[in-house]
Amino acid sequence: MILIDNKIQVAKIRMAYIVTLSIGLILLVLPPLIDFTKFESLMSQITGALLLMIFIYLLLIKPEYLYFSVENNTKLTIRYYQAFPAFRKYKAFEIKIASIQDFEVKNSLFNRVKMIRFLVSTKNKVGKYPWLSLSAVPKKDIDSLMNFLNKILPPDKRKKL
Repeated sequence: MILIDNKIQVAKIRMAYIVTLSIGLILLVLPPLIDFTKFESLMSQITGALLLMIFIYLLLIKPEYLYFSVENNTKLTIRYYQAFPAFRKYKAFEIKIASIQDFEVKNSLFNRVKMIRFLVSTKNKVGKYPWLSLSAVPKKDIDSLMNFLNKILPPDKRKKL
């Protein structure tokens, strides 16, 4: 059963990265090179600056491609990578559902970015998986993931590690 697969949203975000950066830089650099009126030059530079601010916002929320799937209610498979088009590292891990002791959810960047991390018990210690950004995941998929996690690990059964 696939819980989350946000491939389409990440493709749109990748396109937004490319468009906002390229058009923003063009609009900032172009006015001095072309004979624009003062008003056209000012509007071009303001629009370029706004597009670059959108680009910076996308960098700050750190959207990620996420794929969560459950196999036979025994194993949770997670694949993820950054949505930024360059320097992408593909990562994946599998967690036995029985070994999940807790999960943490936190909000950051003025509650615009929701992140999740799984805590598992090992022989000697607590294993903490990396934080995964849910900023590019639709709300209905986040809700289905939370419902699944609360079903397999109700709040009263969680072990605070």
